[in-house]
Amino acid sequence: MKAFQNDIERFEKLNAQVLGISADSL
Repeated sequence: MKAFQNDIERFEKLNAQVLGISADSL
């Protein structure tokens, strides 16, 4: 279960980076 939470956290960070990049490119 802890590993799953780590995956979620990593995914959220990655998502934030993608959103940031998308906002910058607009």
